[in-house]
Amino acid sequence: MRLLGWQAAIANPEVNLLVFEHSCGSSVSILSRRLRHLLPAPEPGAPQFRLLGTDQCRGHCLRLGDFEACDAQCSSARERELIRLIVRMRKEAERSGMGSD
Repeated sequence: MRLLGWQAAIANPEVNLLVFEHSCGSSVSILSRRLRHLLPAPEPGAPQFRLLGTDQCRGHCLRLGDFEACDAQCSSARERELIRLIVRMRKEAERSGMGSD
C-alpha cells in the first residue's frame, strides 16, 4: 500500500485520517491516532494546541499529499512526524524487497 497523505479534521483532531492506496486502486483510511504508538512519547511541554487555520500555520495539513515536516509549535506537528515515519518505513521495506502490496 502507498500512503496518499493525511486528511486533517479541523474541528476534531481525534478523527484525523491517514489515507492509503492499494495496488488495486482502492483506498483505505486509518485513524492516525491508531498508529501514534509508532512514535516515541511526546516530550513534556509539547504543544497541546493546534495552529491549523491560524496565521501561524504553514498549511501543510491542508494538503493531502504534503509529506513535508513542519517546525511550527503545533500539536499537529506530531502527526506530521507519523507521516514521515511511515514514508521512511515504506522506503526501507522497498530496499529490503518487502515493499509489495
